[in-house]
Amino acid sequence: MHTVTTSTPGLLLSLSAALPGASPLRRQAAHIARQLSRPHPRELDRKASDLLARLLDATDCIDAAGYSTDGVIDPAFDD
Repeated sequence: MHTVTTSTPGLLLSLSAALPGASPLRRQAAHIARQLSRPHPRELDRKASDLLARLLDATDCIDAAGYSTDGVIDPAFDD
């Protein structure tokens, strides 16, 4: 069995909180976060990692903090 630090469940729950309550992704994050709190197979760590990547994509919004209007973000950076 493999255990994980408490940061992974926290990240899952924090990111999923930005999604609508009925979101399947949000429910999946809550389910995996609960499972990570006890001994679990290494495969669950891989699922959590994949889910974190999906949550990061799902919660990524353009200019959520208003940085581009402050001139902090270079819009051509990714080009």
